Amino acid sequence: SWLFEPQSTNLVTYSEDFSQWLPYQINTPLPNQGTSPDGNNNATKIFVTINRTKSVVYKSGSGLGNITRSVFAKKGSADYMFFDVPSSNAGVWFNLSNGEVGTINSGTATIEDYGNGWYRCSCTANWSSGIFAIGLSDADNSTALTANKDILIWGAQTEALSYPTSYIPTSGTSVTRNQDVCTN
Repeated sequence: SWLFEPQSTNLVTYSEDFSQWLPYQINTPLPNQGTSPDGNNNATKIFVTINRTKSVVYKSGSGLGNITRSVFAKKGSADYMFFDVPSSNAGVWFNLSNGEVGTINSGTATIEDYGNGWYRCSCTANWSSGIFAIGLSDADNSTALTANKDILIWGAQTEALSYPTSYIPTSGTSVTRNQDVCTN
């Protein structure tokens, strides 16, 4: 079978360089800490060394309204990863231990196994903020995190679609992939 995708734009301006994202109650993200789904040593470790009530890295200006956010994540010593929007009920938890979607506060969510412990986690919702926040936690529907916990992340994407399309890398600006077309 053929997979034809529509035109789509990744609105996240730094999809792999999480040093361009802002940390909140989290240590400075460490790049090149593991092999990402593209086969390169370019996965970023996000982690804490002390107990926290909420620990996220976030990027402003990455779309709002009815959109789909996604990121590739791999379990470290933390079991859960979540998307969060400050002052909003949009958010979802992903269990990186067993590859299941946890609590969904609004919208719909999916988790897809990419092998070698990697999952592509996505959520489609009506996001009330242009902030894309990725956090780690100890449990479903909680933002609390005990000391010395981490996960790996790579390939963040925000699209003005109701589902995630194939990954579109960015490096400083949003990038548009043209629609797939088949002739004859």
